[in-house]
Amino acid sequence: MLEEIDLLFAKNLSDKEETIQFLAKLFCFSREGHICMKEENGPELPSCIHQYNNLYYLEKNWAYETRFIEHFCRIKNTQVNKLEAVLDDGLALEQKEAVRKALTLPISIITGGPGTGKTYTASQIIKAFPGKIMLAAPTGKAAARLNGKTLHALLELPDKKQTVLFAELIIVDECSMIDARLFAHFLTSVKNGTRVVLMGDPNQLPSIEGGAFFADLIAACPDICTHLKQNFRSQDAIKQLAYIILEKSPEEALYELLKINTNIDLMDYVQQGYTILSSMRQGPLGADQLNQKIAATLSSDTIPIMITKNNRELNLYNGQTATLIKDTVHFSDGRTLPAHEVPHFDYAYCISVHKSQGSEYDKVLLLLPEGSENFGKELLYTAITRAKTYLQIQSTPDLLLEILKKTTQRISGVSARLNL
Repeated sequence: MLEEIDLLFAKNLSDKEETIQFLAKLFCFSREGHICMKEENGPELPSCIHQYNNLYYLEKNWAYETRFIEHFCRIKNTQVNKLEAVLDDGLALEQKEAVRKALTLPISIITGGPGTGKTYTASQIIKAFPGKIMLAAPTGKAAARLNGKTLHALLELPDKKQTVLFAELIIVDECSMIDARLFAHFLTSVKNGTRVVLMGDPNQLPSIEGGAFFADLIAACPDICTHLKQNFRSQDAIKQLAYIILEKSPEEALYELLKINTNIDLMDYVQQGYTILSSMRQGPLGADQLNQKIAATLSSDTIPIMITKNNRELNLYNGQTATLIKDTVHFSDGRTLPAHEVPHFDYAYCISVHKSQGSEYDKVLLLLPEGSENFGKELLYTAITRAKTYLQIQSTPDLLLEILKKTTQRISGVSARLNL
């Protein structure tokens, strides 16, 4: 159906069959999150398509990428005073390097898997920095972990088309979740002389909308990056499994995954306190239907919930979890609110993998039903690294192998255009 729509739009722009097929392919690439399409010899194209060497862009994607590169280079080439600080002896060598770069460079990047101390490293940067600091993240849950704001709130979107951020240091977490449009808008808002620290894990699922500019920067600018490797959270077996998924062959990874593949009844895991993660929102094994089924089966007065909409007045944020006991919502920070004051929430016996980003759970059961192969191994990596102690998977060997063979890495021209 979507392919037919791509062809219909293409036919509105050209009557040449070669051009129509090329345009339809480009529309499909854009819909899948790619910023551009790489082709050696493209046909004659309408003016709404931008060509850069062998890369072809829809006009909006070209505009986002160009704006992003322009303001990244502006910030990177700004002179800032080099600051020094006495660092905590308990910091790992990589964490000390990350703090040093944050205090001496106009823009720096901190990467690392879950549990490698990115948030703690940020706290040391904050402790060492003498000026005004802004903290942000793309989601309310991640912003709350930093005691900061969502990027939309920081940029006053959608109320303002553009703003200037008056801070001497801006730290942004979970940057892999920031799409092209928002990333470009954010960098445009950074004034000259402001230091920027970007944090995240480029191996996780990319943003729902187009682009993966955070991963692009890591590949293009290794001199400003620090990769944190020491894991302080997960058990060694989970950490090793995540490494195998990223670095080994699909067949080797499948061999390890089958060791924890289980067919035990879902409700047994629920009653054992496992958090259920599903790759899907809809369908028989999607988070929405499973939450309703589990709630009806348990008939309990104690229900895990997840907030689905930010509420600044009540200090509630999308993705925050709590427990509903009869008519009262209990939060992990000790607060309680009447249920009628918290209108936007879902049951959270089962959580989609996308929603789980930025969270950690002691025990995880991962469900990978038919259709999961569309997401690729980044979904597997993201889900597995949510677990701290125990991990089980329910899927089929054939489906697991399909997932492992697919990647959701996205195409852009950032690296090529930054390394002219």
